[in-house]
Amino acid sequence: MAHYIRRPGWIRWLGWILAVAAAALVAIQLWYAGHILWWRDHPVGETSFMSYRMDELRSGLGVPAWRHSSAPVNASSATRSR
Repeated sequence: MAHYIRRPGWIRWLGWILAVAAAALVAIQLWYAGHILWWRDHPVGETSFMSYRMDELRSGLGVPAWRHSSAPVNASSATRSR
């Protein structure tokens, strides 16, 4: 006859709570991984926000001009030059 020690109820509940939390963590990580894999093969062409802003620019300024500007290297942070 096999004998075993029965654990108190709070320890069993704690084990179940930790198991559910671990399963939820794994599930959300798999959800994120699925989205990353999906968007890697199905890139977004234009979002509704991009479309809205483009319509705003076209109505007010004619042809939108996208310009990228950055600070000169000498104007960057002093900590970068260390």
